[in-house]
Amino acid sequence: MLAIARAEVDLVVCRRPGAMPQGWEFHALREDRFAVVCGADHPLLTNPPSFGTSTVADLPAEQAWSALAAHRWLLLPAGVAARGHFDALCERFGRTPPIYPVSTRSLPLMGWLLRHQPLLALLPLNLARPWLATGELRELPLADMAAIEPIGILQPQSGMGEAASALSDFLRGRVDG
Repeated sequence: MLAIARAEVDLVVCRRPGAMPQGWEFHALREDRFAVVCGADHPLLTNPPSFGTSTVADLPAEQAWSALAAHRWLLLPAGVAARGHFDALCERFGRTPPIYPVSTRSLPLMGWLLRHQPLLALLPLNLARPWLATGELRELPLADMAAIEPIGILQPQSGMGEAASALSDFLRGRVDG
């Protein structure tokens, strides 16, 4: 927002901001939600716990969280939406799982840790998509994963330069949900 106030940017690809800067508008490009992800060889996938004929996804929320809370988690730093949602789940269900002693915003480090350690992480689905697409990470399908603000373009309502306008039109023409 400081870069917008200083007129240092022509447009911004970001999540919908809580407060819209005066003279700017937001165009959603892709919806998003939280996802619980882990490495493809995580014990919950290779040796899933027995819940009768149910999977973790079929369990009531409290039982699903109890099953997930038995495993170690990689957390994002405080102040990040996924961390706030994780903390809210811990409070809601009265149980905090064991935490891995590293908290990072570094995507390469996050990916490496999730692929090489038996960890779970709560991430925005769009952040995890490249790893999910390659099979390096897997999503644990859970009911009621909260939606988060969409990713989109924040741009001036008028007076945008030719290149920024062309980029906005291009990105908005490629919206795939």
